[in-house]
Amino acid sequence: MDLVDLFEADSKKDLRRITSRIAISKADLISLVRLSQESFDIFPYHYAFKRRENIPSDLNLAERNLAAFESGNPHELRKALNKLWQLPIASERAAAHLFYTARHSYWHLFYFDTRDRASNSNHWVEGSHIHYLSHLCVNRGCQDVWTSFCKDGKKGLEKSGFHIRFQP
Repeated sequence: MDLVDLFEADSKKDLRRITSRIAISKADLISLVRLSQESFDIFPYHYAFKRRENIPSDLNLAERNLAAFESGNPHELRKALNKLWQLPIASERAAAHLFYTARHSYWHLFYFDTRDRASNSNHWVEGSHIHYLSHLCVNRGCQDVWTSFCKDGKKGLEKSGFHIRFQP
């Protein structure tokens, strides 16, 4: 069983069975992208990609934070450094790979953020993973789902998709 089986599934039950047995890697995603660009007669899917970065506004460095590096004021310098240390923890860095047919009837969305791919302290018991949604998972159209991700990242998507093991 491999990643292409997802594109041939006929039901959510099939997706559940397939996603529980497969793993995906960066090379797999690259292969799908190439397939969508080079072999439309074999693989009738277009491709779209979106990367999102959302930095909480309270972590943006203010002018006084930047000035602290020059002035050496320990109190202000500590505040500026605390903001910098929080950036990787509090920022959302997410990416989505969408494969869709010309009329958007069939679509497959793979998405993740930096925390999903972490091997430790992961919200999924099986560890490093990506999220998967398709036309078989939700009662929303491709364009609506894509717009939600582009606007709100993972928060804009349902919890009705699947996890797929990620192999770094």
